[in-house]
Amino acid sequence: MLPCALEHGRVKEEGLEQYAFVYPVIAGSWIGKKARMSFYIILEEKNMTNTMGFRKFLWIAPAVLCIILLLAGCPMTTSSDNNGTDSDKGKDTTDTSAGIDWTNYETAGTYSVRVRNDANRDLVVFKDSPAPENLLGGVKKNEGNHGLPLKTSLFTANADFALVFLTLEDYNTYKDNLHSRAQYPFARVFAVYNKNGTNEVPFLVDSKLGGTNKLILDNMTSYSMEIRRNSPRGETLGYAPFQSNNTVLNIVDGDYNLFVVFKKYNPLRDEIITMYPKAPDGLPIMIDYALENGTSININAGTYTSSIANLSSGYAYLVVKNNMASGGLRVLKGSEVQKTATGIATINSGESRTYLIPMDATVSGDHTIYSDTTIFAGWKVGPTNRDKEIPVSDALKGDGDQNIFKSDYTYTVTVTGDPNKEGITVSDPVESEEKIEL
Repeated sequence: MLPCALEHGRVKEEGLEQYAFVYPVIAGSWIGKKARMSFYIILEEKNMTNTMGFRKFLWIAPAVLCIILLLAGCPMTTSSDNNGTDSDKGKDTTDTSAGIDWTNYETAGTYSVRVRNDANRDLVVFKDSPAPENLLGGVKKNEGNHGLPLKTSLFTANADFALVFLTLEDYNTYKDNLHSRAQYPFARVFAVYNKNGTNEVPFLVDSKLGGTNKLILDNMTSYSMEIRRNSPRGETLGYAPFQSNNTVLNIVDGDYNLFVVFKKYNPLRDEIITMYPKAPDGLPIMIDYALENGTSININAGTYTSSIANLSSGYAYLVVKNNMASGGLRVLKGSEVQKTATGIATINSGESRTYLIPMDATVSGDHTIYSDTTIFAGWKVGPTNRDKEIPVSDALKGDGDQNIFKSDYTYTVTVTGDPNKEGITVSDPVESEEKIEL
């Protein structure tokens, strides 16, 4: 029996011997969104003089309506994110993603990490590898700053890991055999979680992913490898964990300037070390490719780590130690509170944190050149409203009476005293004897 109900009503206009008869069609959800809109058959208003004939019509009209609905057939289903675009018309975009959490967790303590999805695809996210036990949730296409849930079974300590993304279509196709997609994700992104940090900086899924060209990454080194476009600090196309082979990324057509970048996370110092290989002329190594019509390109990380001496992070590292009697302190550049790479802003008593000081960048043609030194000035440390400027060290002083920091060296500043009694003392920055271990 057709699941519909018909009712009729009669409206008499004041002062007129005219009647309008209305039959609302109240249908079940099977009719679909478009058909669920109020659907009325309004009979032409006219003087009803043939009462008997009209009563017969009242019995015939509902039967005719039901026959019309049956002949119309099953209506088209639509997805909740269809947006009514012409390209979606005629497609069955029913959401079959049962069990995926699409919630954007925005409150600190409820999310693990955040993701910015610049790709035009709905994505399902896993930690480390595609497996049911590693499922974090889903991120809708073109969604920014999406918080993934904090699953205590997966996030127990400070660590770096891979965020692995599958398209919703691939997830639905392979959800009973997810491990088969381990080498063929839509995207793989280097990420870091700090259980004491805000973890608020989003990790990016690049808009250039999702094409027919293949970028195949082999990385049997001890470093995590990223492929970035346009500069060593450009947007990340993809990531291959250390000791991994045959990671395949699908890239859209276009001309690309690609840069190999290596990363390591030091959980003891809560710092991310980012390194890029340099050519003999001092420029970052760049690879030009034109990708079109299903081109396949292999990049082997080992090619770029053969000479460790030619790796550079492009940063100096400021280490601030809080040796105050009690209480925390902050680090400021001018009036802006600084955070570590994992989102920490406050340094508790007895702890130290590391901050990245970028080298100056200059664009020369297709290359971005990073200087070997930079001026360090205008930074302050201390408790709120009691901060003091980091002094200039005679050993580091440049021509302009300012500290000069060198790439790949650490500079340690120690804060002592009691802000509630005699006040605090900020030491001169002390340069490490050697470069950081890259």
